[in-house]
This record gives sequence, C-alpha cells and structure tokens, in this order.
Amino acid sequence: MEKEQLAAYQAQTKSVTGRYFYAEVKAQLDHHMPAGKRVLDFGSGLGITADVLASDLAVTAYEPDADLRAHAVHQHDYQTIGGDWAAFKQWLTAQAPFDLILCHNVLEYVPNPSEVAAFLGTHLADGGRLSIIKQNRAGRVLNAAIGQDDVDQAQAVLDGSLADSPFFGTIHYYSNADLQVWLLGTNTKRLAKLGIRNFYGFHEQPYTDEALQLELAVCTEPAYRAVAYYNHIIVGK
Repeated sequence: MEKEQLAAYQAQTKSVTGRYFYAEVKAQLDHHMPAGKRVLDFGSGLGITADVLASDLAVTAYEPDADLRAHAVHQHDYQTIGGDWAAFKQWLTAQAPFDLILCHNVLEYVPNPSEVAAFLGTHLADGGRLSIIKQNRAGRVLNAAIGQDDVDQAQAVLDGSLADSPFFGTIHYYSNADLQVWLLGTNTKRLAKLGIRNFYGFHEQPYTDEALQLELAVCTEPAYRAVAYYNHIIVGK
C-alpha cells in the first residue's frame, strides 16, 4: 500500500465511522463467541480486531500486504503471518481447525471469493464460527444518495456498476445468496445475519455510547440491516 493510502486508511479507522464499525464488530462477536480459544483473522489489515481479541484469545492474523503488517496494532500479543494465497493455503492445511475465523471486508477484493470462503469454512473446528463482514449494496446506495448527496453515484451502484475503495481497489459486491452457495459443502449453517452502521456514518456525527447502543439494538432487525452499510454473516458448525 502506498504511503499516502496507508496514512488515509489509518485515519479512516480512527474516524467516527471507523469507531462505530470496530465497536459494533466487537460487540457482535462477543455475542456469538465460540467456546474455543483459537482465532484466525484472514485479511487482518491493521490488526485492530485481531489485537482486541488477543487480550484473551490465541490469535493468528494473516495479512498479505507487508505495509499493513508493518503498521499493525500490537497492544496485545498475537501471531502475524504473510505470504500469497498459495502459501496461506499450504500453511492453513497444516494447522489444526480454528474455533473462530474472521473474514472482514475481504471477499469483495479477491479474485476467487468462492474458493476463499469455502476453504475457510472447511477449517472450522466443531462448534466453531466463521464471521464474514461484507459491503451491502443497498447501504452503499443510501450512503451515496444521503451522505454524499451524489445521485449519479447512487444510481450507478443501484444499476450494478462497480464502486472503488480508495484503499483496496474495485469493490466486487456479492449477495448473501452468493455466500450461501459458496459455503455449500462446508458443513456450516448460518447462525446470524446482522447490520453494521445501520444509521451512523451518513454525515459527520459525534461518537456516543448511546448511539452505539442504538446501533446494536437494531442490528438484528431485517428492516434496518437491509440498508446497513455492512452485513455481518456468522455461520457455524
């Protein structure tokens, strides 16, 4: 990642929208945490979620980008590994199954999302959880129309055009139905479908604990999660 991109990405994770995102992710994971302690964070970025979980879990974070690994948060002790997809597959095949596998905002950017999802799903331990966070097209449309006041962009995304991330390239949206198909054969079942940033992030708003609690109160409600900026899908064995 280029130096300017990295600085902008670090700033984004510390912004109000970033704070809501990571706080909601942690709260939702806490509610669906398996009994086991072994965690794999696939595409861990700056290691923010990996680091939080490492306070009381045994976490391994896989991140192929060397710049992100070099600047990852390490307030707690966890293992970080790199390498390309082929190297990662070889590594994971040699590991014992994991109790919790995270795949947050990754499948939109890889060339082989179905392969990645299926491979991760087959390496869950019995009673384990696979946590997948994905961009929600409807939420992106709403954000463009309301938050950015950009009708052209909202219409383009609505019509199926690809959007771009300033950090990771083209966003290839996929549906929850796509994900269900990709996970066939992994012996998993969906346990939860949640919304993240259901309300907050359209405009510059201060972060408050009350707003976070409101987000968490509605994250399971179909009407709100349908237009949330992200969907959080949790499957288990």
